[in-house]
Amino acid sequence: MVTTGSFTLKKNEPMDIIVAYVVGQGTDALNSIDRAREITQYVHDEYDRNFSTIVSVDNEHKEVVNEFSLSQNYPNPFNPTSKIKYQIAKLGKVELKVYDILGREITTLVNDIKAPGIYEVTFNASQLASGVYFYRLISSDFVQTKKMMVIK
Repeated sequence: MVTTGSFTLKKNEPMDIIVAYVVGQGTDALNSIDRAREITQYVHDEYDRNFSTIVSVDNEHKEVVNEFSLSQNYPNPFNPTSKIKYQIAKLGKVELKVYDILGREITTLVNDIKAPGIYEVTFNASQLASGVYFYRLISSDFVQTKKMMVIK
């Protein structure tokens, strides 16, 4: 027998689901089902009485992100790779692109739907000439551009 309480799943929101196995052994198959129902009801009642507030404990420290930002790449100047950190404040499409000094698009580093959080990408410029390049983050109403330098 499988039973659940009522719940509503919401898009992009985590949900804890508690699973319990209840064994009810009776004198026959039908009696075993009745016994399992009785024990299940008892477990539900005890749980509601003793654990009305669910507290989740995990080892991860999740930082709450309240604003969008684009950090300066590091290292800068660099050869051939550099890291670019950015943070997203709300779920949405995120684009992170690299442009040359003339504004021509060189590559797209990120083009995806992202949840709120802090992200980091590695940019590999091994195929590019030395020079100044720009990287731009676009997400929701946030747009920011930073400058970086490749030195070979």
